[in-house]
Amino acid sequence: MFRLSAADEIRPLPMTPTFLRSATLLLGMAFAAKAAPLRILSIGDSMTEEYAYELTFSAPDSNELNANVRSWPEILRIFRPTEATLGPFEATGGAYGDLRNAGHEWNFGIPGMATRNWVLLLASDDPFNPPSGEPLGFLYYDTRRKLIDELPLAEVVVILLGANDLKQDYNDIFNNTESANFFQGIRNRLAAIHQFVRDRRPNVPIIVCTLPDVGATPQISGTYSDPVKRASTRAKIASCNQSIITWATSEANTGIARIDSLTDRVFDEQPFQLNGTIFTLEGHPENPPTRVFCKDNFHVATMAQAKSR
Repeated sequence: MFRLSAADEIRPLPMTPTFLRSATLLLGMAFAAKAAPLRILSIGDSMTEEYAYELTFSAPDSNELNANVRSWPEILRIFRPTEATLGPFEATGGAYGDLRNAGHEWNFGIPGMATRNWVLLLASDDPFNPPSGEPLGFLYYDTRRKLIDELPLAEVVVILLGANDLKQDYNDIFNNTESANFFQGIRNRLAAIHQFVRDRRPNVPIIVCTLPDVGATPQISGTYSDPVKRASTRAKIASCNQSIITWATSEANTGIARIDSLTDRVFDEQPFQLNGTIFTLEGHPENPPTRVFCKDNFHVATMAQAKSR
């Protein structure tokens, strides 16, 4: 998957990102026969947005205007352009006139978005009546409209959300004070987003991603470290993921990408290694290639973005 070069730079070896592998399984022989790259539309958060526009954590301190880590859409564009694409690339910030900063035309990875924000966005069908309590709600209608415009082009839709839901409520989850329907709410909102796509594209393959257990990130694990509470929290998040898997696999033309497999490995493998190379979990101000997390200790770096299950 990865190896270290003499210049201490990670160069991807042949790999199949989880999303692309899931799409291959859904499309079967049709994928193998394709002459053009698979057209992917993504609905997500900062884990899916191009890291080129997430400089607060993706750029090294020594060069704060240039990212040196990549997200999975960027990895596909750079290393597998003949196999998959998230659309034409727009480099000019603000060019789309909606919540997307720039980047791939079919990439709706929007930083800070939780499932509840996406459900509100998808319900915003009146440009003069944005949802209350949403600081960027005035852009929800245009983002929704652009998403609907792009959906007919998609051959696969990826839904990767939930990290922000867990992060925002992690203190309550850890201390067992979350609302009784917290996890069911996440699953229900993912189902609502799935249904929004399905209503407009009845037969398009949809890949639903499991929730990454954000308790594995150094940003959170350093504070929430009680082993008994951690075990309980992990079990609750794992149960939620199982409910997502059970629901998604009951839906037609719907696959699962096990994002939680990476965070499970981060929790359980000491030291963390890949193909014999040991990686350090904690981020570093320079985002060196041997780190699993970016310098903010929350977002996964290139090697983790590219890792398949």
